[in-house]
Amino acid sequence: MSEPEALHEGPALEDPEACTQEAAAGVATLAATYDLYFASRHYEQRYPVPNPATLAFLLAQELHHAQAVLDLGCGNGRYGLALLQAGCASLTGCDPSQGALSEFRRHLEVHPGRDRVRLVQGGVEALSLEDRFDVVLMLFGVLGLVGGRARRIATLRALRARCLPGARLVLTVPSAWRRLPGLRLCAWWQGLWHPSAGRGSRDIRFQRHFGGRTYEFPYHLYGAGELRQELAEGGWRLVLLEAESVLPESWVCRHPWLARLDAWLRPWTPAFLGYGMRALALPL
Repeated sequence: MSEPEALHEGPALEDPEACTQEAAAGVATLAATYDLYFASRHYEQRYPVPNPATLAFLLAQELHHAQAVLDLGCGNGRYGLALLQAGCASLTGCDPSQGALSEFRRHLEVHPGRDRVRLVQGGVEALSLEDRFDVVLMLFGVLGLVGGRARRIATLRALRARCLPGARLVLTVPSAWRRLPGLRLCAWWQGLWHPSAGRGSRDIRFQRHFGGRTYEFPYHLYGAGELRQELAEGGWRLVLLEAESVLPESWVCRHPWLARLDAWLRPWTPAFLGYGMRALALPL
């Protein structure tokens, strides 16, 4: 079963020069919010462990045998540390949030593979042009947080330029068919009356409550066709797309019995009806 074609169309690529300052400001604001998110410990309470299905997928693809793994948007190291524990030769964790990297360093203090880790604050632009990787991870919807379409495709192209021959990209993105339908509807309605306010109902803002306040996070929700198109424009060929989970990720990360139920439901669920979609891509 495939995603209906009606949702495949994506917006045209914006002028990268025109959106540079806005993108930089957006990244700084998002990083500051995530600093507070991690400092509150709310993130670790919601996601104490990796998504079991995604971690199992990484190991089934034998990504723990990689020589050089880049975990872009690594957060506190939920997935990178697991691959390091399983045997990957080196890991570069990259995240704009200093709070996230501080938590990552705290976990590394007792990790036997800490000498094989390099942490970099920032996005892909913070990496050296000489860096090369045979595995790239963009998990937990990181691509949907990057910014507008131009910035997302530029990020994918920058990753492609830093990949060794035969490299693999694994990413997860939120599904437009499942996530936050109320906010999608509001964004669509606002777009009818104020076209300049956004690019359509897939650009939404979700809320988290922590530290006694409410914070908003920008998010881009994906359809399967749109993801395939952006990957292709970024220099990647989509080779596998599946549902990441059927139930919300915070549920399956906190409750093992729900993770087992989700494992039973997932094989029967088309990718676009998953709570998130998990993709494997190869360089073009």
